[in-house]
Amino acid sequence: MPNISKKSMYKLLAADLDGTLVNEEKIITPRTFESLMEAQRRGVRLAISTGRPVEGARHLVEQLRMKDYGGCLISYNGALVHDCATGDVIFSQPIDTTLLPLLLRRAEEHCCAFVVYQPTHVLTTDASSPYVQYSGRNNRLPVHEAEDFLTEARGPLYKGLLVGDPDIMPALRDALTEELRGQMDFCLSETFFLECLAPGISKMKGLEAVAGHMNVKREEIMAFGDSDNDVSMIRYAGLGVAMGNAKENARRAADLITASNENDGIAAVVEEYVL
Repeated sequence: MPNISKKSMYKLLAADLDGTLVNEEKIITPRTFESLMEAQRRGVRLAISTGRPVEGARHLVEQLRMKDYGGCLISYNGALVHDCATGDVIFSQPIDTTLLPLLLRRAEEHCCAFVVYQPTHVLTTDASSPYVQYSGRNNRLPVHEAEDFLTEARGPLYKGLLVGDPDIMPALRDALTEELRGQMDFCLSETFFLECLAPGISKMKGLEAVAGHMNVKREEIMAFGDSDNDVSMIRYAGLGVAMGNAKENARRAADLITASNENDGIAAVVEEYVL
């Protein structure tokens, strides 16, 4: 357990989106919203850290007025980081697109859809997949099924996504990790979403970039998450918080477990340790 100093030491609050900052209706509850707005009014800065593309988080950045308060958006699980006030990119690491043909073959072999995000749409090999449709709704982007995926997938691409049966995803992750060691990293953001990222990319990497940009120390950071792709960020922060609905890996990594995303878990911690 870190040396927690109430209401004084935290200068940056970083939060995952799905399962953490937003509830199952994909909205920020009023209590959580007000706690984060008050934290910003007191000079604490925010970072949203998500596997979503930029467009999938933009409305929440605007709702929280992160441009006005100098927040940052960590998108694509840490592969792309923006300063919300200036729009400047402060970190960027796309995937190696020469690996796309192999990933497409592995997706077909395992009856998975494959997805990349374009600025205006979700590009996929199978628009009929309910998981792909979920991704489109979640990111407020239309889904387009490619006729020629490699031609239509225009870069830079910050991640690929294998989408399919949750029962096969852990084994597929392990197999691809071994096959492409040193060329690409893999993590599960949902039981049905296998993220394909550049080597070394994680939410911790994105949060490191934000901390350097803001001149904030690790011990001055509070981070909230609920899933496997949040573990690195939770461990990195001075106070790592797992939501009450968090998966076991996130709970084990955390210094503190709060209430669920449905029950204002973020607000409970912010009110106690920041406000």
